[in-house]
Amino acid sequence: YMVWWHAPRRRASEGLLDPDRLRRGGVFDPAATRRLLAEHLAGRGHARILWALLVFESWRAHYLGEGALV
Repeated sequence: YMVWWHAPRRRASEGLLDPDRLRRGGVFDPAATRRLLAEHLAGRGHARILWALLVFESWRAHYLGEGALV
């Protein structure tokens, strides 16, 4: 379980990994991302990859705009 996955960061993290947002971004598969998140919250430990996804999505939104395709 990710320490940073607690509210209020949880809402921001869920927003960055929202399936519609990921679909618009065109980089990550929304279904695979949701599966990783569900598995992680169930105790399977995908913290590193989820952190990488969050950082990339944050960077993409900041520098390219939320709807920008990479």
